[in-house]
This record gives sequence, C-alpha cells and structure tokens, in this order.
Amino acid sequence: MAKKGSTFKIGRSVDLSQRKSAHGCDEIIPLYETSSSENAIEVEDGLIKHFINHQKRSNDSPHGGGGTSDGYINYTYIALWFNPAFL
Repeated sequence: MAKKGSTFKIGRSVDLSQRKSAHGCDEIIPLYETSSSENAIEVEDGLIKHFINHQKRSNDSPHGGGGTSDGYINYTYIALWFNPAFL
C-alpha cells in the first residue's frame, strides 16, 4: 500500500473500482485496455521499468506480472494519491 502524499502506482486489473477501493487511492486512471492479459502485463511491466527510479513511484515489485485473468477486459492503470498541500 502506498503512503499518502503525491505518489503513484502502476498496476493491472479487471476491476478498476475494486482496485481503487483496495489501494485506498484518490484516483485511478486506466491507461490501456485489452482483452489480452499478456498485453496488459507487457504494458504494466514496461511502465514500471520506465519509472523504476522515480521517487514518487510506490510499486513494491520492479516488474509487472502476477495473476492473470483472460476472458475479461484487462486494464493497465495508474493509481494516484494526492498531497493536499499541492491542490
């Protein structure tokens, strides 16, 4: 779980509302939509690797992957936590 303050997490899900609730984030934005879990993992992995050293990235893993769910629409998303001092 990310700490509060202007941070972000890149992830993948078939249910964005459930992920937003599970993360407790302020906003979740779908970046990519596909019926292929492999494509969603590839996009997630590429984004995590691109932002690997970003100080506001809160991913625990240095790569994408994990459970897959074919037969559903897969989303690669960015979850955002806002620091109220900057709003």
